[in-house]
Amino acid sequence: MDKKRRNRVKQNTSLAFRLRQLADAASEKANALPLGRERERLLKKVREAQRALEVEAFLKTPGADFPL
Repeated sequence: MDKKRRNRVKQNTSLAFRLRQLADAASEKANALPLGRERERLLKKVREAQRALEVEAFLKTPGADFPL
C-alpha cells in the first residue's frame, strides 16, 4: 500500500496579501449579487478572511497579551 504524498507548494506571496486578495475579490463579487444565499456565503468568506488577518497581525506583534 503506497503512502499518499501531499502536494507541497512554495508560496510566493505573504499570507496577509493572499487573505486581502481573497477578501477583496469576494466582497466585489458579493456586492454585484442580489440578496440571497450566494451573497451571504461570499460575505461570510470576507468576514473570515478579515478575522484571519487580525489574528495574523496579532501573532506577529511581539509581547502582545492574548485577548480574552
